[in-house]
Amino acid sequence: MSSSDAMAGAYQALAQRAWDTNRARLKELTAVLDAWRGAGVLGAEERDRGRSVAHSLRGSAGTFGHHQAAEAADELQKLLLAGATPRLDDVTALVERIDLGLAEPPDLDL
Repeated sequence: MSSSDAMAGAYQALAQRAWDTNRARLKELTAVLDAWRGAGVLGAEERDRGRSVAHSLRGSAGTFGHHQAAEAADELQKLLLAGATPRLDDVTALVERIDLGLAEPPDLDL
């Protein structure tokens, strides 16, 4: 095996792990939405958790080619950083865009 084949294999493994991790992050965002719906209000803890998860997802998804998910996560992070409480429908729409952006595994053609 050549060193370039080894590098490609390592990248593919890393990209797959990142995608799996980002899909888990999506589940965390869905849990934040569920808590918000259940409580009828976005609590400070859920807001911070959502912002943190969106931040992590934004960087990882963009690095591995899931640009739609990265853009939606960036918008979500900014919305959750803003002073006013965002609308539940707006946050839900962004989480749905992240889901669509992560629907397919990363394109690993090198």
